[in-house]
Amino acid sequence: MARLSGRPLRALTSTLARVAPARALLARLVVGDAVAGGAALPDVAPGPVVPRDPHADDPERPVDLATVARARRGRAPWPSVASYAAAYASGRADPVAVVDACLGAIARSDAPDDGGPPLRAFVDVYAGEARRAAAESQARHREGRPRSVLDGVPVSFKDQVDVRGAPVRGGTRRTFWIADEDAALVARLRAAGAIVVGKNGMHELGAGATGFSPTGTARNPWDARRAPGGSSSGTAAAVAAGLVPVAVGSDGGGSIRLPASLCGVVGLKPTFGRLSKHGTLGVVPSLGHFGPLAPSLVDTAVLYAALAGRDPRDPATLLQPPVDGAALAAVLGANDVAGLRVGFDARWTALADPPIAAAIERLVRGLADRGAVVVDVAVPPSLLHELRLCHAVLAGAELSDFLRRQGMVMDEIAPATRMAPLLARGVPAATVRDAGALRPALARRWAEAVAEVDVLVTPSTATTAPLLNPEALVTGEVDTALLLRLVAFTQGANLVGYPALGLPAGYADGLPFGVQVHGRFFDETTLFRVGAVLEELVGDDGCRPARFFGAPPS
Repeated sequence: MARLSGRPLRALTSTLARVAPARALLARLVVGDAVAGGAALPDVAPGPVVPRDPHADDPERPVDLATVARARRGRAPWPSVASYAAAYASGRADPVAVVDACLGAIARSDAPDDGGPPLRAFVDVYAGEARRAAAESQARHREGRPRSVLDGVPVSFKDQVDVRGAPVRGGTRRTFWIADEDAALVARLRAAGAIVVGKNGMHELGAGATGFSPTGTARNPWDARRAPGGSSSGTAAAVAAGLVPVAVGSDGGGSIRLPASLCGVVGLKPTFGRLSKHGTLGVVPSLGHFGPLAPSLVDTAVLYAALAGRDPRDPATLLQPPVDGAALAAVLGANDVAGLRVGFDARWTALADPPIAAAIERLVRGLADRGAVVVDVAVPPSLLHELRLCHAVLAGAELSDFLRRQGMVMDEIAPATRMAPLLARGVPAATVRDAGALRPALARRWAEAVAEVDVLVTPSTATTAPLLNPEALVTGEVDTALLLRLVAFTQGANLVGYPALGLPAGYADGLPFGVQVHGRFFDETTLFRVGAVLEELVGDDGCRPARFFGAPPS
């Protein structure tokens, strides 16, 4: 499909909304017959087929987050979680001053003195509540009883998560509800003493990879003319710009790892069911995951350890083993991959821009130099194609169903966002059922393709941050070629449900890109083990975005 925005995009979506045969024809062109069998099959599965872990009945124990936070250094010039804790303990800083500085930085990011566009990383800022929480945290620190290493650390959430008393909009102009209570994720971080300073902007309904929102599109801190990626666009931008040290995003097809790559930060999509989705806006519920974003691996691990765990209100979380904090801290500090089997698919990696593909290959050779056993893996192109098509069919169907359940009409969303649900309405119901039935078979084929390795290493994205089209800031943009390059390495993890970790891997023409580690169900610890060595191989060059507002907490 050609790149469309503005008036041509409006005309196309208007035609698709009125003419059913046009929807069916375009859907067949986009989806084809890859997943269409026509047989009467069961309804779409509620999620990926994640096996119950053998240790799912083992009792959970509190994780010593301080031990995790101290396991390795953060990344200059971003202040780490450990640096906040140390500064509070010594009296060199206090949560009240830190929150005031954070709120001031957010305000400056939306009123830049360089004449450029506002960053728009935040859609809501909870100044009064954050200052009250900071005063309470300050009192706990003065009394020597902080709740955890996160006590007094600012944090933000994608606008898909319930924060008590605040609206949930999902990147749209509509308010879906005012939250009566905190989401499970928010409650966990508040219990650890973290201070919620606001909500981050996101691509409208998560239905794209650039970050477009009709309420204001977030910009990339490295170059404000460019997209931060989506759909956790404002979340990645806020972390990269140093507005908050850690944040929580969501990922339905790459929406954590993709913006992490384009903004030069770390992002983890955990195993499906590792983090509770209770109290979140479920746009594509069988594909969506929540996870942390941070500038460094260690702070990503701290947030992951604080958020993961069982929640009876989300049955998918009951399949998981306890998080082993000691093992997590050990792998973060060891920088050891000796004997680990690392898969590398040269043909798949070659889909990326040459500088990105070459950098990923160098990093894999670096892992081999550290003792990893590199295994040539050949994921069948037919499997990658079918994973992508199956994901597209299910994501479109679930988005269309979400709009129906919410009583939303097409005029309430931007033209670019209308494309997926309009195409979904052109896909026969039998095809959607077939896609759901095919999902377990695709998962088995994926498992067979990577059976001989512990992890698989690929790029996070095939390209760096694209320029924002001014017209597309109004209507959004449909650019299938760009979308396929941005999600070329991410969608399978959502369809199958396995965990994937994205880390900064270097720069091309001054723009960051990432490396991604794909793992086994509930084995996030091995991802962090590999990530620790990758982070060291990439090195800490001290580079920072053009729009950077962070400062040490002292």
